[in-house]
Amino acid sequence: MGGRSLLLVVTLLVVESAAALSGGWLDQPLSAWNQPGAAIPAAPAPKGDSPTDPRCASGLRQAESPSERLVTSAGWSLYAEPKKRGTVTVLLGEASIDGMCRPWDYQAFVFVKGAFAGTLSPSLM
Repeated sequence: MGGRSLLLVVTLLVVESAAALSGGWLDQPLSAWNQPGAAIPAAPAPKGDSPTDPRCASGLRQAESPSERLVTSAGWSLYAEPKKRGTVTVLLGEASIDGMCRPWDYQAFVFVKGAFAGTLSPSLM
C-alpha cells in the first residue's frame, strides 16, 4: 500500500465513525466520533494484567516525543513502534494485557502535525 493510500485510510478512519458502540460498530452506518480539540481518552483500569507486569514489560516503549508523552500521561502504556506517514503519526496504547502478554483494551491514537486528531476506533479494541 502506497503512502498516499495509507494516509487516505487513516484519514477516513479518523474522520468517520460508528453509530453503535456494541462491538458491531463496523456494520452500522458511520458517523463522526472524533471531535476537534477533544482530549486523549483516559486509559481504563486494567481488567487483565497490567502492561507493566515484569514478565511482559519488555514489549513496552518509553515515551520519546511530545505526542507519546500525551498518550502515557492519559494512563496508556505504549507498545509497538509509531506508524508515521508524512505529518500523520499513529501510536498504539494498551491499558491491560492478557495472560500471554497480548494487548487487551488497547487503542490507536492519531496525531497530525503533533496535534491529537482522534482514535481509530470509537471504543476499546
